[in-house]
Amino acid sequence: MKRLLLQYFKESAFWLCFFLFLKGLFLLCNYDQTASLTAGEIACVFWHGLSMDLSAAGYLMCFPALMLCLLPWFPVTTGRIIQGYTVVLLCVLTLMGFGDMLTYGDWGVRLNVGMLAYLKDWRGVLMNFAWWQWLLLCALLALTVGCWSLLHSRWWRYPVRSKADGVWKRIGQTAAGLLLTGLLILPIRGGLNTSPMSFSNVWFSPKLYANHAACNCFWGFMSSVVHYKADELPVRYMTDDEAASRTESDGTEQGSVPVFAQQPNVLLVLLESFSQYLVEEGVCPRLQQLETEGINWTGCYASGSRSDKGMAAVAAGYPALIQFGSILNYEDKLPSLTTLPGLFTDNGYRCAFLYGGDVNFYNNRIFMLQSGVTDITERSDFPFHVAAMQKWGAPDEYLYDKVLDKAKEQAASGQPWFLMCYNISSHPPFDVHSYHRYEGDDTRTKFCNSLSYADSCLGIFTDRLKASGLWDNTLVVITSDHTAYLPLFGYDIRHPESYRIPMLWTGGAVRRPQSVSSVVSQTDLLETLSTAMGFSHPVSAFSRNMFRQGGFATYYRDEVWGYVSDTVSYSVDLSTGARCFYSGSSVDTAALRQGEAYTQYALIDFLAR
Repeated sequence: MKRLLLQYFKESAFWLCFFLFLKGLFLLCNYDQTASLTAGEIACVFWHGLSMDLSAAGYLMCFPALMLCLLPWFPVTTGRIIQGYTVVLLCVLTLMGFGDMLTYGDWGVRLNVGMLAYLKDWRGVLMNFAWWQWLLLCALLALTVGCWSLLHSRWWRYPVRSKADGVWKRIGQTAAGLLLTGLLILPIRGGLNTSPMSFSNVWFSPKLYANHAACNCFWGFMSSVVHYKADELPVRYMTDDEAASRTESDGTEQGSVPVFAQQPNVLLVLLESFSQYLVEEGVCPRLQQLETEGINWTGCYASGSRSDKGMAAVAAGYPALIQFGSILNYEDKLPSLTTLPGLFTDNGYRCAFLYGGDVNFYNNRIFMLQSGVTDITERSDFPFHVAAMQKWGAPDEYLYDKVLDKAKEQAASGQPWFLMCYNISSHPPFDVHSYHRYEGDDTRTKFCNSLSYADSCLGIFTDRLKASGLWDNTLVVITSDHTAYLPLFGYDIRHPESYRIPMLWTGGAVRRPQSVSSVVSQTDLLETLSTAMGFSHPVSAFSRNMFRQGGFATYYRDEVWGYVSDTVSYSVDLSTGARCFYSGSSVDTAALRQGEAYTQYALIDFLAR
């Protein structure tokens, strides 16, 4: 009996130690954010996360615990089965753990089932690392699995059955094993509390990163799998009819959109990871100068935190989605969208899309083709040595050369034109090797340097566009897909500032510069621009007039969503339901219900498409 108990607790301790090892690696891998924690907070990450680690270990122990019931009867076979089970699980958990810690820096979210949708584009996954980094990663994976497998087989050997063990003694040991298996419910549930284990059990700090670090990646992933329902709403705050009614008639003053007397050519510049906060901090001086020359919205917010979410919001007026990510990942739903490229195509404009990276990433090619855009420039259209200068594709200076050439080509045809370009240089890993405004190897410095480089290329391009004569009858719309790395500047991923992006209309078509301070969403560009161009278009519940009064914006991640208006801003934690207010208060019940209605209706609309 003593040997059985000892083996049981050794197995449990093995998995607990392995999860603590992964937690330590997570903190090291994300050292930029770990450096913001005190020694006491790091200790709390391990202490408060211990209950979830024990719960995860309890789940993994269910099979070995049942097998240990057979240990008195078949010790060698049982030991081999448990060892094989351990090796397989170590491979899976190590892969999950490494994937979790390596993606957190860019995504700001722990591993969940929604992230699996991005694995469909394996080329995009491969492009995140160089070949030598993949080799190093594979070596580290093999080393980790090998070391822990060896530790399991050498340190905790399985006992051989003693000849002195009689049948009744072995029956007693099996019964004890079954009792111990049943007792696993205690760590799995997190103790004797009436409520089972949840993320609330481990959250302890106002710092979101500290709470995320405390969570167990395996437990969190399996929780997202269990709660994922492909055809059900992940949130429900009211009846569907009420959500639709509140969203479709939001009560804001519509205002008037200035309509261009002569339809201009339009250039839409979508910037990767630009933050309006960093623009105002002087990181992007050329864009800051351009903002004084056109119509500048200082309170524009991104709908999400990924490029596919930003593309859907800007070009199709469709918001990011809790649990489902972006509608761009669902090819069957794309034909139902009204898009800016589609509207310009339908109204006689020559349209083209230019991108320095792989246009297949995030289904961008499908999205453009279904919008009627067949003139697509991508990474493969650049000389090989140019396309290979940065991991994700051609540097911005070469992209803008293509954009200017394309604008001249389109102008020569005599037809009005709509161009959409999407830069890549400010995408992680920020490998801008020829530009050194900010010196340093830390993530914050490299990020600022890449933004500054992208800004300088944009400034040079606009200077050349003005000199070419094309500027005079062109509307240049400059915005961003999302922000990035704002936690390194003091704003965690719940804060509205982590979603505030540039939104600028400039060019010769803009006759009177102005600054608009009211809150708008990047989804509002579809409604506002198409109205300003005089296009007839279907009314969208998710895109509104950017010149209206009393506007609002929402932003979405898998673990939190937020609402911003001129009077109140707050975020909602999906795991706890808790609200955090950044301005205004909970007495503004109309704003609370408006945010909830919009959030729910977006999901209703998505599932119905």
